[in-house]
Amino acid sequence: MTTVRALVGIAIKKDWDIFQLDVNNAFLHGDLHEEVYMELPPGLVVERSDLHGDSVVFVAVYVDDVLIIGTDLQEIEALKKTGGKLNYLTNTRPDISYSVQRLIQYMQSPREPHLKVAYHVLRYLKGDPNLGIFLSNNKDYRVRAFCDSDWAACPNSRKSVSGYVELLGDGPINWKSKKQHTISLSSTEAEYRAARQVVGELVWLLRLLAELTAPLTFPVTVKQHCI
Repeated sequence: MTTVRALVGIAIKKDWDIFQLDVNNAFLHGDLHEEVYMELPPGLVVERSDLHGDSVVFVAVYVDDVLIIGTDLQEIEALKKTGGKLNYLTNTRPDISYSVQRLIQYMQSPREPHLKVAYHVLRYLKGDPNLGIFLSNNKDYRVRAFCDSDWAACPNSRKSVSGYVELLGDGPINWKSKKQHTISLSSTEAEYRAARQVVGELVWLLRLLAELTAPLTFPVTVKQHCI
């Protein structure tokens, strides 16, 4: 989606026409009219499978009585679908990225508090449904970035959460809120990890904009007030 937003942003600034099309990919999923036999190439092993001479014992157990208990599966499935839709919506709503990032961590085994969080985000969206991103047609091609990080905010893993946003002119092009992969031993370390992440994204974004013939200006500033 970052590429799409960058393309749209450049097209607006250069007053280019924008077209959309869809390529029919039915030929990729057609049914074969003949039988095809395949085998794994030498050296490739599929773990936890019975394709390699493993000894497998099947035991049939007959039980008359079964008791199944658990939470409401319909609510769980509804919450998972809602989480997926909210995650997709972050492509145009950076203001909910942090809340959705926290929410979707628990989609494997959600609980009632997570349902309340989802409802809270939905109420927020209902209150201001038109708060999206704005891409201006002015000729400002400056690329700027802002990043930040908390420190050990996750009570379970003690990992930090980084966030960044990259702007082309005044329009946001790329943003993310994500838990860091490793534990930072200080707030400074967490902030530097956030800065490293946004710099890596900036290198890629600048190369993309250069291919789109955008008149870039250097140096590119990264606002990280905590470092």
